[in-house]
Amino acid sequence: MSTKKQASLMISLPKETKLALRKIAAEKNMDNPDRVTSAAAIARMIILDHMEKIESLKTE
Repeated sequence: MSTKKQASLMISLPKETKLALRKIAAEKNMDNPDRVTSAAAIARMIILDHMEKIESLKTE
């Protein structure tokens, strides 16, 4: 995880997408109960991963 300063962002998603993120988070929590993962954390990882891909495409 980056040590850069974090900023909040509020987004609206379809209910089905929210439920899918919650399901992924619940599965991660079942796999590793010592580390709690939220739907927001899953969404953050997805967004950051895609942003890195977009940035790498710009430099090619």
